[in-house]
Amino acid sequence: MLLSEESSLFSNQSEDWNNATLQLRIYEGCAFLKMPESQMRQILLKTLRKLLSKSLYHNFYLSIIEQLIDYVQALPAQKRGLFSEQGSLLDYSLARATYTLTFALKHFYPHQKDFRHFEDISSIASFKLYAAFTAALFMNVAQLINDYEICLYDADRKFTSLWDPFRGSMLDYGATFYSFKYNTQSIAYPLRQTILINTILAKHNATKPFFTTITQSNYANLFEEWLLALFHPNETGTPFNEIFTLIPFAEKQTIDDRIQQLTQRAHHHTSLFYDEKAFKNTQINRTQILGEQFLEWLRERLAGNQLDINSSHERGVRRTKEGILISRTELMEFSDFYKLNPAVVEQQFKEILALYPASVNERARQSSAIGGVSQVALGQWLTVHNPALLFSMGKVPPFFLINPLSPYNAHLNK
Repeated sequence: MLLSEESSLFSNQSEDWNNATLQLRIYEGCAFLKMPESQMRQILLKTLRKLLSKSLYHNFYLSIIEQLIDYVQALPAQKRGLFSEQGSLLDYSLARATYTLTFALKHFYPHQKDFRHFEDISSIASFKLYAAFTAALFMNVAQLINDYEICLYDADRKFTSLWDPFRGSMLDYGATFYSFKYNTQSIAYPLRQTILINTILAKHNATKPFFTTITQSNYANLFEEWLLALFHPNETGTPFNEIFTLIPFAEKQTIDDRIQQLTQRAHHHTSLFYDEKAFKNTQINRTQILGEQFLEWLRERLAGNQLDINSSHERGVRRTKEGILISRTELMEFSDFYKLNPAVVEQQFKEILALYPASVNERARQSSAIGGVSQVALGQWLTVHNPALLFSMGKVPPFFLINPLSPYNAHLNK
């Protein structure tokens, strides 16, 4: 973990942040990060400062974080669940991005202590690190247009307008306060999300002229690939494939940290940080033991080369752009071997997987597939969106090579 056991990874506030009438103050990114209750963010930023040179940290990493804050402010990442607290959309994103860098150091640079030898992102190696960091940071940014309706208010707390992220940040509207409510019908459109990311980066580009230098350098093509990869991190054939495989592991570590934190608080009800409502919303309990056992059984069989991977037969597992598909045949074999009810095993397994959902970007791409049919609807397979749940770092298999003549497989990797 990046944080000690005594440190609180995600702040828990007692206020009802789901109340649309609650008006929150709008802050500039630099001021938001200095707020006293942002202990977790300060620890993450300290980790980045230790990893990066001073110029790289301030000119590229901190500046893009502050740019993101201008848009996400203190919004929660979820209506209910692990990340439903004030500011958790930023905290979740920043933790995932920071873990991506720490894993990159461990996996690709095992003999180095940090990345301080990079002064900027002019080298391909440094640029790829920055690409992975920003891809992890922006993974859930589409929630701004997908999950919320945000109202803006002036200094007298009078309503001025609804916020349209495509026109700029909340600060760009000249607003002082904002409130939000959740959309009852959340439908994401990939093109609109891509435009939003480009909108945020365009503003960053306008205030940081060195981005223009990059686009005019020998790495102009790489810069364009990065912009595309921000929304399609699972696409093949890009120069970022290898380093982007670290993002699911960073995502899993961030979620695991949160689960561990809430579990520890559940065992210490006297803790000032215990949030009973947040704990109940996560549904972390021992009734999922069969699902956990099935997951561990899959991991052991994959590590021991006892399961088919990317087989043309409907057995074992397959890696697709949507995640890892697990044949129900494996679930039946597990249930038969241990004399268990397969329906109960499957239900508990899905409850565990629900803690590691696909990002809003990924959900949008799936919903735009043929007929909007979800991958989960393909009855022979169970979907694990995050490959890090099954494979160790560096062991994630390539994508399943499909038969283009098969209608089923054509949909599978659409």
